[in-house]
Amino acid sequence: TSKNPATYADWSRTWDQQTTGKEEDLKSPYLDKEFEEAAKAGVIPEDTIGTLGGSWSALSSAGEATNLNLVHKTNVDVTDVRSLTEAEIEGRANVVHALNALKHVVPGFENAKLRNFAMT
Repeated sequence: TSKNPATYADWSRTWDQQTTGKEEDLKSPYLDKEFEEAAKAGVIPEDTIGTLGGSWSALSSAGEATNLNLVHKTNVDVTDVRSLTEAEIEGRANVVHALNALKHVVPGFENAKLRNFAMT
């Protein structure tokens, strides 16, 4: 993150957010341009741009990035089991794309592994 510092202002590139302004210069572990770079390099499908972007919350003492929140899905009918199932299948596929992108374009993620999918 020190070589490519992101701030909370960067979040508004892909997310509609409002701040009071004081937060915009705070450093943030935000990632999204990295997914565009990976798509342009052919590492992940182009159609994942716009669905991948977000942050990780902490680094463990072993240097592991934890709690990555990177995959987003819109236009899901949460009252329809088929719509939910399709969204979950697509979301899990995009998690794999996100991991592949991180491994190829973000220094320090070369040996990244997925331990589990969201537990909620």
